[in-house]
Amino acid sequence: VGKAHQDGTILYGEKYLEIRYEDLLQNTPEMLRRIFTLLGARTDNGAIERCIRAGSFERVSDRRRGEEDSSSFFRKGIAGDWQSVFTARDQEIYKKIAGNRLKELGYE
Repeated sequence: VGKAHQDGTILYGEKYLEIRYEDLLQNTPEMLRRIFTLLGARTDNGAIERCIRAGSFERVSDRRRGEEDSSSFFRKGIAGDWQSVFTARDQEIYKKIAGNRLKELGYE
């Protein structure tokens, strides 16, 4: 993540797009429009809405957002939920390893 973030715009210029799960949840249509524009795909509202419906957490997981299935790739569908499963020690280790990167990317 750090290398891609650092080098992405240098290597790819305007063709580099960083996508955050939180942004996708917060403003799905706009994020999809940006992605589709970069890919040269259709960006009309109908296409965007069809993709949102097809990729919804509820559809792909067969559960409501917030219902957890720890064995599923689609665990819970909530941004930042990883923090609820980290112990204090896990958080300490993670902060030691990724703390500077988290600050750089605006997560702290």
